[in-house]
Amino acid sequence: MNFAKRLTSYSRQATRFHAVFVGACVLGCASAAHAQVAAQPAKTGAPAAKAPAAVSAPAATYNNELTLSAGYVAVDGDGAAFSQRQQIPSDEIFGGVESLHYEDAVGKDTTLTLDGRAIADNHDYKLGLNLVAPDVGYLKADYTEFRTWSDGSGGYIPVSGAWREAGDQELALDRGTFSVEAGLTQPDLPQLTLKYEHQFRDGRKSSTIWGDSTDGGLLRTIVPTFLDIDETRDIVSADGTHTFGNTELGLGVRYETDDLENSRNITRGTGTSALRYVTIDDAVDTDIFDAHAFTDTAFNKKVRLTTGYMVSRLDSDIGGSRIFGSSYDATFDANFARRQYHDEGYTDLDGSADVRQYVANANLMLVPADNLTVTPAIRIEKLDAEGDTMFAESNVGAAPTFTTAVEELEAFNERGLVDATEELEVRYTGIRDWVLYAAAELTEGEGDYSEMEVEAETQEIDMNRETDDTRLVQKYTGGATWYPLKALSLASQYYHKISDNEYDHVTDPTTSASDQYPGYITELDVVTDDINVRATWRPFNVLTTVTRYDLQLATVDQDGTTVDASETADTTAHIVSESITWTPMASVYLQANLNYARNRTTTPADEATGAAANRVVESRNDYWNFNQVVGLAVAEKTDLQLQYSHFRASDYLDNSSYGVPYGADLEENSVTATLKQEIGSGMQVALKYGFYMSRDDASGGNNDYDAHLVSTSMQYLF
Repeated sequence: MNFAKRLTSYSRQATRFHAVFVGACVLGCASAAHAQVAAQPAKTGAPAAKAPAAVSAPAATYNNELTLSAGYVAVDGDGAAFSQRQQIPSDEIFGGVESLHYEDAVGKDTTLTLDGRAIADNHDYKLGLNLVAPDVGYLKADYTEFRTWSDGSGGYIPVSGAWREAGDQELALDRGTFSVEAGLTQPDLPQLTLKYEHQFRDGRKSSTIWGDSTDGGLLRTIVPTFLDIDETRDIVSADGTHTFGNTELGLGVRYETDDLENSRNITRGTGTSALRYVTIDDAVDTDIFDAHAFTDTAFNKKVRLTTGYMVSRLDSDIGGSRIFGSSYDATFDANFARRQYHDEGYTDLDGSADVRQYVANANLMLVPADNLTVTPAIRIEKLDAEGDTMFAESNVGAAPTFTTAVEELEAFNERGLVDATEELEVRYTGIRDWVLYAAAELTEGEGDYSEMEVEAETQEIDMNRETDDTRLVQKYTGGATWYPLKALSLASQYYHKISDNEYDHVTDPTTSASDQYPGYITELDVVTDDINVRATWRPFNVLTTVTRYDLQLATVDQDGTTVDASETADTTAHIVSESITWTPMASVYLQANLNYARNRTTTPADEATGAAANRVVESRNDYWNFNQVVGLAVAEKTDLQLQYSHFRASDYLDNSSYGVPYGADLEENSVTATLKQEIGSGMQVALKYGFYMSRDDASGGNNDYDAHLVSTSMQYLF
């Protein structure tokens, strides 16, 4: 970001903060003065009348609130890792208006509400105005902006100690929304709303697609990359509902325009003479229009019908390039000497896409007998899409010349599908202390996909593929909830899901399309079984426990033209969670949560021998997570809250002699203490201290940190 743009950004942030902060202070002071004047006796020359001693003053009620806060975080270690985990900036002072709520009557039956928030250096802003007259309508405007942080570090190779990180590790992405909405809510007339919304994303975030390096003498993909994001969206929508007898009818339209100017930035060949920078620019302009309608008819207490229909159209224009150069955002140079074999790029991308979607659904709720509810439903979807692109492809040949060849190409694709989903749900409550339910869902679909790539000048076909596909998805669910005791409930649910996908390929034998997904697959089947059990027990009025266990099994089988029929994946996941809430006395409460997950995925690669056995390791995703909160009423106007959190994941397998090791080896602990003190009617101050510790062995300790947080706040109710 250049200096002028950065200065403009800072100025805009300061303006947002000052607007909310000054408004909050003015409203707070004015309201305080108003309250003080109202509390003084009238100056009539006569002594103020005294209230009878036996009559107590009513307790004060407050409609408005203002909270100011400030804090500081000191980080010893990797500040970027801390910011990503806790989503606050490291080694920065932050503060401002934590929350503001003000409401007042501006006329008969009309209320004005103001809500705000402005935390400087957290880039956390909110300002909302809402004017409501219940029998007429409403008008509201909102602005919200917040920042998310990500860590721009790369990978770690234990065998050599190689570690790569970006120049600026603490990457930040700002997101915001501005909206204006008006509605008419007059009784017995159609309810109408009209809304305009502007959304944006601006900044940088990390990417999981890494560049390669020879750090430590080994060629490994461990160099971090980043995404430059610049996106805006504008949305206009209008909706209306009205009731005719026993039927509610709703109609709506929505129009959206998107403007995306993003880039992915990769460094390749770090540590070699072939160092080059890759910039992938993606430009997308999109128009989306949809219209929808629904009906809701209650024929009587035992029959109710709802229907819905939606039609949408998406038109997109795309552009971009993938360029290798001596720096990011380089100009394309066919003679750039550092490009290596398989450094494929392109320039002058120009294309478009047209997508049409139609969806209709209907749900019928029947109560044929007491305690029995039957709900059949159907959903039909049709989608048609087509696209075309033109670009100049730049491929690099093999050593020793690494000559770049540039050719103009054109590509075309079409996609069509029709899906029909039928569903039946039954619920029965006729057995005392039991709730039983079952559901069946069936989706049948078929579609076709075709793509072609030709050389622009000669019209020679490089690829020509057509695929017809069919889908059959079945899901069966059953469950029960039992209340054997007033303080005990048991619930269990099971579902079985089968997904069968078949592909019929029509491929030009002169091309290699059969080597590209899904050209080599003729059948792909996925079977999933999931069962969960939950027990909620309240043995005493002051103690409540919730225990849950989940088991999920999944298998993936495939068959194809170049692969044999086989089980390609088998996943087993166990998740156990426990929650305890204990209030031994009115001044003390305790809440604790424990989660444990054990997840394994096995593939035929697990049976490989020799060097291949070390390149593909077992996929694991196990973790522990524990949280505990203790609240104490230290004195009549003093409260103390203590919180502890622990996280542990140990899934890391070091195969760095053969490839890039993946998996987590992370332990995190945090302790916070918050002291709140009421210092007067409607006023409270709070002081918070937090300690955060993270040890990431998978990064060789490079992402470790210890952090201390100190913050204070003052809340004023008026």
